[in-house]
Amino acid sequence: KQWYQRRVAITAGISNLDYASFSVKLYQRLTVILSDGLLCYGCAQLCSFIECFKTRKDNVHQSKRGVILKLISTLTLLCHPGLLLVDHVHFQYNGLLSGIFLLSLIHIQDNIYLSGFFFSVLLNFKHIYLYVAPAYFVYMLRRHVSFTKPPYLDMLGLMKLGGTVIAVFTVSLGPFLRHLPQLLSRLFPVHRGLCHAYWAPNTWALYNTADLLLDKVYHF
Repeated sequence: KQWYQRRVAITAGISNLDYASFSVKLYQRLTVILSDGLLCYGCAQLCSFIECFKTRKDNVHQSKRGVILKLISTLTLLCHPGLLLVDHVHFQYNGLLSGIFLLSLIHIQDNIYLSGFFFSVLLNFKHIYLYVAPAYFVYMLRRHVSFTKPPYLDMLGLMKLGGTVIAVFTVSLGPFLRHLPQLLSRLFPVHRGLCHAYWAPNTWALYNTADLLLDKVYHF
């Protein structure tokens, strides 16, 4: 993601460190606003997805429930306080990432390969989404494996899905093959300690609390 942002910034003529001006602020704000367009598209796709699960079109009660559900879902995503109050001044482009995540979730039933493509793109934008990867792996594997008698394995489907994921990672990481060790050390800075800010704060906040309490009990 940072490499992508740097490419766009250089194209816009912004390349100096510690550089601040009206044009920089305008660039950052506009790119966040424009990238939120993908979140809006994801919300539109979500509404279409909800539409598919409405029971009868002639059922007025169900129709009203569907409209209310779509309205609540859209407002919850687009008007999320975290996006409006934090992300739009912090420039983490989480609206863009949430849009990609939505598209991946929506297509996981009707087009699992497209879903795998979107999720691979999402991982290459921000690796913190790795915590969802095990659930994706199990679900997608289960879609290609049947434990009925006799057991069935869709090897061609698995190869297509694996090829899609590998293609995305190759395009993304290909330019950095010579620097993969440095890249991995920055993505997973284990040597800085488990409680580094790059790691999931909620988990390690509990870890810190438990460690402190056990230390107090031990020295009591």
